[in-house]
Amino acid sequence: MDFNIEEVVENIRVVDQERDYWFFRTYSGHLFDEFYERNYIGLGLNEIPYQYIKEASKADEATFTRLRTSIESKYNFPASEVTRWANQLIDFEKGVKVGDMVISPSGGSEKYAFGIVESKTFVEKDSRVFQFRDRFEPYPEKRKHIKWLKIIDSEDLNGDLKALSSTRMPLTNAFTYREAIEGNLSTVYIKEGRMYLTIQINQDDDINAFAFAEFLSGLTYFYKEFCKENGDEDNEDLFLKIKVQSRGKMFLKALAITGGIGLAGLIIMSSNHEVKVKLLKDIVEVEGKSTGFLESYTKFLDASQERQFRQERFEDSMARLKAQPLQNSVTPKEDEFSDPQSTEGAGKTDPHHAKKGTKQKDVQKPTKTASKLKKE
Repeated sequence: MDFNIEEVVENIRVVDQERDYWFFRTYSGHLFDEFYERNYIGLGLNEIPYQYIKEASKADEATFTRLRTSIESKYNFPASEVTRWANQLIDFEKGVKVGDMVISPSGGSEKYAFGIVESKTFVEKDSRVFQFRDRFEPYPEKRKHIKWLKIIDSEDLNGDLKALSSTRMPLTNAFTYREAIEGNLSTVYIKEGRMYLTIQINQDDDINAFAFAEFLSGLTYFYKEFCKENGDEDNEDLFLKIKVQSRGKMFLKALAITGGIGLAGLIIMSSNHEVKVKLLKDIVEVEGKSTGFLESYTKFLDASQERQFRQERFEDSMARLKAQPLQNSVTPKEDEFSDPQSTEGAGKTDPHHAKKGTKQKDVQKPTKTASKLKKE
C-alpha cells in the first residue's frame, strides 16, 4: 500500500500517555447543567481554607492532620468521612491535572459528559445556593476549568463505564477504565504506540454466530494482509475486547499502526453509504490534500481475488451485525492535549504514575513512510 502514513496520522487523535481519568459526581445531577454550561467542575467544603488544601499531603502527617482537623471543626461528619473528605480535597487539588479526562453523570445517570481539564484549581466566590436532598448547599468554590468534548446517553455507553456510577464519593479515579473511555470518544485513536479502533454493534436481537465469526475472520485476515503488505509479515498483535450480547461496542487494539489504519479504512469502506461518506474524509484528505489512501486501498484489493472476495464477505457480515464506526468522533483539534509525539513506540513508564509534563524517551514520531508505504 502506497500512502503517506504521517498525513493520515494527522487526522487521528493521539492520546497523551500521561493522561489520567476521573469520575466526578454532580450532586446527584443538580449541578450537571451548571458544570457543563459554565465549563467547570467544583468540589464543596467552601469553609476549609484553600491554603490548608494546597499544603496538605497524604504522606505528611502534620499537614494532613491540620486539614482533617479543619474539616472536623467546621462540618458534622463521622470520623471515617472526615478522613475520606480530606483525601478527596487533596486528590482534587493535586491528583486532577491539566490534560486529564473527566466524566460526569447527569441526574439518574441518564447521560455522561466527557471533558478535558484545562486549569489548576482556582477559588471563585459564589453566593448562590441550590437544594440538595433536604437542605440548601452553597455552590462549590474550589473549581477547575473543563473543556467539554461530548455528551453520551447512558444507553449508548459501554457497560463497563456504567459501573463507575456505583461509587458514592464525589471524585473517583477511573484510570482502569481508560481504554473504554477513549473508545467511547473516537472510532480511531493512538496511544502508547498502539492503534485503537471502536466498532459499534447496533443489532438489537441476538448476534448471529456465523455473521460474527465471518466478521472476526475478516478482521484478522485483513490485519495480517495489511501488515504483510507493509513488511511485517508475522504480526499477530491484534487484541479484541468485547462484551456483546446484542447492542454494544467492540474495542480493537493493534500494535502495528499501518495495520490499524488499514483496518480503519476497511471498516469505513464496508459501512453503509451515509456513514462511509461522513467518515472516509478523515483518512482520505488532510486540509483538502489527498493522502493517497483511497487509491492505495483500491489497488490493495485489486491485487488479489481472495482479498476482493473476503472484503465482500466482511461487508456482508457488517451489514448483518449492523456494525459501524462511531460517529461524531472527537478530533485532534478538539482534544488539544493530545500528544502528537507519541505515535510510535510504547512507553515503558506507567502513565498512571508518571509526572505530568514529562515525555517518554523511547516515544518517537512516526517516520514519513513505513516499510512499503511511500518511498522517498
